[in-house]
Amino acid sequence: MIDLNDYVVNQEDNKSSRRLYKMTCTLCKADRGYQRKSRLGSGLCRSCASSVTHKNKKVSSKTKKLMSNNSYIGNGGKHPLLGKKHSDETKAKLSKIASKQNKQYRSDFKYNGAHGCIDMRSSWEVSYAKWLDSKEIKWKYEPSFKLSNGKIYTPDFKLEDGTIVEIKGYFREDAKIKWQMFKDEYPELKKSLLMKSELKELGVL
Repeated sequence: MIDLNDYVVNQEDNKSSRRLYKMTCTLCKADRGYQRKSRLGSGLCRSCASSVTHKNKKVSSKTKKLMSNNSYIGNGGKHPLLGKKHSDETKAKLSKIASKQNKQYRSDFKYNGAHGCIDMRSSWEVSYAKWLDSKEIKWKYEPSFKLSNGKIYTPDFKLEDGTIVEIKGYFREDAKIKWQMFKDEYPELKKSLLMKSELKELGVL
């Protein structure tokens, strides 16, 4: 929250700047340095604020044990999930959750059509999905396939005839390796890689 009283105007150049105040902790009298007035808060330093917050609060022995078991230090500095393997179902769920969390590239690419409302990864995918709808071709978005390295591969589309379609603008090296691995491990599936030139030929772009 901005406190307008924190600002002072320099009459010479007519520019405003923050007015800072010397602050000390009201409990331990420690120097808190110079801060804006709006940052005064409780008037306590971080250490004192923490001790006051947790004062007179008792932690049960059961909770202490759980906290110890969940601590990296309590496990010799190792993550408690280190060495544990996820099931294929869990890997697929984690992959989809991670893709949904990345709003930066998904927020502006929404498909609204016969298949409902779907967040997609690019405007090309949205255009291709609408093109499929115009041709009355049924499709599924981002089907999951397990690769031999344990990772889950999710191509862009699976058409009603079983064809797997991958749409690429810039084909990164790691994406090329994954695509080739998928082709080698699922030879029975029809596959189609559509770049900008192919999409233009189809009339998608």
